[in-house]
Amino acid sequence: MYVLEMMNITHLPTRIQVLELVSIMIETDSVVLQTFVLVGMIPDLVRMSLSSTINNYSVEMKEKTSKIAHQVCKSKVNDGNSMRMFIASGGHTMLVDLLRIPYAPPTIPTTPTTPTTPTTPTSTTTTTPRSTSSSSFSSFTARNSMDGDDRDEDDDEEEEEDEFIAFVVHTLPPTPSDPRPVIRRAIDTIRLVLDVKASGVNVHKNEMCRKFSQADILPALTQSMLDMCRVAGEIPKEWTYVQHLANLLHTFCYHGDIKVKANVVESIVMRNVLAIINLGNNQGGPLQQQNMKVLISQLVKCISHLSMVMSPSVIEALQRENVIPMLVSFLPDSPITTSDRLQNTVMIAIYHLCRLSPSRQEQAAAAGIVPRLLHLFGTAMKQMSLEVFCNLARASDLCRQRLSENGGVDVYLMYMEDRNWARQCLTSLASWLSKDMDAHESAAAKKAAAKQDAKKDASSLSVVEQELLREGALARMITLFQRERTESSEFEAILKPMLDIVSKSARINKALGKSSLFVGEISKRLQHPNNVVRMNLLKMLKFIMDHHDDLKILMETFQLYSQISDLAKDGEMAAVSFLANQILDMANSAGCGGAAEEETKEINA
Repeated sequence: MYVLEMMNITHLPTRIQVLELVSIMIETDSVVLQTFVLVGMIPDLVRMSLSSTINNYSVEMKEKTSKIAHQVCKSKVNDGNSMRMFIASGGHTMLVDLLRIPYAPPTIPTTPTTPTTPTTPTSTTTTTPRSTSSSSFSSFTARNSMDGDDRDEDDDEEEEEDEFIAFVVHTLPPTPSDPRPVIRRAIDTIRLVLDVKASGVNVHKNEMCRKFSQADILPALTQSMLDMCRVAGEIPKEWTYVQHLANLLHTFCYHGDIKVKANVVESIVMRNVLAIINLGNNQGGPLQQQNMKVLISQLVKCISHLSMVMSPSVIEALQRENVIPMLVSFLPDSPITTSDRLQNTVMIAIYHLCRLSPSRQEQAAAAGIVPRLLHLFGTAMKQMSLEVFCNLARASDLCRQRLSENGGVDVYLMYMEDRNWARQCLTSLASWLSKDMDAHESAAAKKAAAKQDAKKDASSLSVVEQELLREGALARMITLFQRERTESSEFEAILKPMLDIVSKSARINKALGKSSLFVGEISKRLQHPNNVVRMNLLKMLKFIMDHHDDLKILMETFQLYSQISDLAKDGEMAAVSFLANQILDMANSAGCGGAAEEETKEINA
């Protein structure tokens, strides 16, 4: 109790010595540690550490308090009750406060102290180490004893000690304390607390992550990691603690709940993380380069895990902090056959971030993702990269422009030969064609209005339309239409984008109408049992008839009239029957009906 009471002494140098005494006592005897815990040392320790500001004496005091805190938390006496008391007394807040100390070596002043009078004790060096305080005290008492005072020996000692304290505090410049050991010990203690195995107490790791997160540990943690990376160089010990901090951040990302993850993606935290990643520029020695690669891989894993969180606020925060351009920079900028682990992790993060967001897809396209995705098609990341590539056609004008610059239409046409990607590639082409033609027609209309010309310039074609009108492109589309079996679900899936293409472009429509293979496939599949499929096929045939040069030859060549007549009699789906009758009317107007015209009129009646 006497020692505990001495911890409240206001004189800082004395308090520091008392804390050193406490540290020695609890280190050598676990029973003394438990006694100190029972009589209330931990709350006083936490209060003492938090109340001191950052200066030379308080850093030294924080060093002592951090040492005691570490001894308390690593103690296994009574099944770790000391750590529980430490946490219950707000020890996690104390550890976060220690982590906020700037991680930098002490700055030693270079201006010596000038002596004022011959009788006043002065310092002739820039600093006086605290370890030499006893010798300084001896020289100080020796000088005072030469004054000839005949005081009592005990009184002399007390006065000389008081004068020496005043001498140290007011005359000698204090030795700057190195804060780095304090921060390292705080990191070690935080690791102990987060790894606590409280037997008999249901404490999930998420609860500890939440407590630390509420104490604002994440900004301090990432700032310390950034400061360490800047000064680590080729020092293994520094990189060991950088790794500890990275593991702690990993713990918050993987074991924290949605509120903890929301704190991870705060602006100040993500700025520190991105600044650390930007440090990895292959500068420095081999140890620094190797450790930076490992660190960057860990940080990207944390971001990748955050990208999978089903929370719009977390994903939007990552977007605001420009995480996507950073991720894109790690994708290959030249053709590769196998992707490394970092590229795989990056691609997973990009896939989850860009999957359902046109704005994030545009951000990725602006960062140059399109050519980098092409380099991943030959690797294990083909599925994710090709899906992102297909989604870009439906995102924005900027995305489509980047696709056009990198031969996007050819890529879609090439992968239409792959059964696994045919539908997605055809859907992307249909969407791209529609957007491209709308933009082209709008630009042409504005141009015509500016020239006060009543006729629009219809001779020019949109970019995608030009690409699809090539003979090879049309052949791939027709092959896809032929290849899929009538009864397959994939055939039903490709009808909608095929219909969009035929309905949007009159030129493509006309070119496909001249293909006997394409029209023949429509004719063969008109008796499909699914009403929706029959409806889409009839719509496609009607669009082709709208732009065909000779409907009579078309109907006779493929014997369409009788088939359409049968569909017009179909009573299962009124929409199919109605559309079939419209097609028959078009055929009759072109003189295709012949003897069947009277029968059609009876059906209509």
